[in-house]
Amino acid sequence: MDSENAVKFPESAWKACYYLVTWLYTLYIISQYYSHFFHNPKSVWFGWKRGIDVPVDIYWIYLIQLGFYIHSLYATLFLDDVRKDYVIMIAHHVVTIFLISFSFAIRYHNVGLLLLFLHDINDVILECSKCCLYMKKRRGAEFPVWEVFANVGFGLFMITWFAMRIYWYFYKILYSTGYQSVVILPSGPFYFFFNGLLWIIFSMNCYWFAFIVKAALGIFLGKGIRDTRELNKKPEAETEIAEVRDSLAELKL
Repeated sequence: MDSENAVKFPESAWKACYYLVTWLYTLYIISQYYSHFFHNPKSVWFGWKRGIDVPVDIYWIYLIQLGFYIHSLYATLFLDDVRKDYVIMIAHHVVTIFLISFSFAIRYHNVGLLLLFLHDINDVILECSKCCLYMKKRRGAEFPVWEVFANVGFGLFMITWFAMRIYWYFYKILYSTGYQSVVILPSGPFYFFFNGLLWIIFSMNCYWFAFIVKAALGIFLGKGIRDTRELNKKPEAETEIAEVRDSLAELKL
């Protein structure tokens, strides 16, 4: 592969492994102990009280994710290339850090766990698709099969993004925190602040989904995978799936 892709491949491979491990861990926790959070979202409020102990398994996933997002904020500010959604990305990381910290402090960690479950799988698919695209050109030869894998991966990425981060996010998270929490926990603190943070994340998910749809149209029209967010003097240049959503790969909470 060329020098640029040779640099990007290890980064995407590392992110794919990170997201896969964190999502599988979250999946294990939910499937083993908290499956009712997904099937019956209002159950995230059962038994809540101020100062309740945070289960050890949830504590560790919270700690890991908080560290990741602090690093992501630093990387966006000082390391990553500037894109059209640069300000949105910074805002996302700040809101996410606030949301993780606040939900932990106020003991809304059940909601946070469900949020992590709904988000991380998209990142696994995205980073694996990026790796496939980087493998297309190696040692002066092209291997089109890798681009096919990348396009299939991007299709799965778009479907899971809509299902997990928009449809289920609204139905499983926002409906529970906005309506069911009032019914079950009318005295729950920071109702508007907590829901405001969640709605900001949801709005960003919708905003980035517009980029994903635009990139999908480019594939359908045979124009290749492009980053519609790039501040590039050559907008016609084909880019890798990563660039459709380098920032999407950062999203979780």
